[in-house]
Amino acid sequence: EIAEHLCRRVRGFPSFSFTVKGFGYFKRKMSPRVFWLGVENTDRLMKLYEELRNELSHHGFSFEEKFVPHITIGRVKYYPDKWEKLIEDIDFPPIEVAVDRFKIYSSTLTPTGPIYRVLYECQFEGGLIRYV
Repeated sequence: EIAEHLCRRVRGFPSFSFTVKGFGYFKRKMSPRVFWLGVENTDRLMKLYEELRNELSHHGFSFEEKFVPHITIGRVKYYPDKWEKLIEDIDFPPIEVAVDRFKIYSSTLTPTGPIYRVLYECQFEGGLIRYV
């Protein structure tokens, strides 16, 4: 099972933290579509990404060329120009986030929006927890 392989790959990976700071968005056709929180101090996060990417590549997964660490906070379907102006006026102090595990989710798209469900959790110093 892929989740077991991923968990073995990062077993013993050191806990780390990163800083959440600032807002941004990804554009499509010159309009903002995905809004995100910025992430700084990402050396360890990038190392974790590389470990997971390498393992998933062995299982036939492919990836976009560039990985941009961020936390997606929403997607915009209507009035993207108004959302763009709104986030320009928002500010908040940096937030430190501790990381000692990762989770694998399923995402089911519905007419009212996506539904996310945790399938697996892998603790760096523990092991695999199944939720399914």
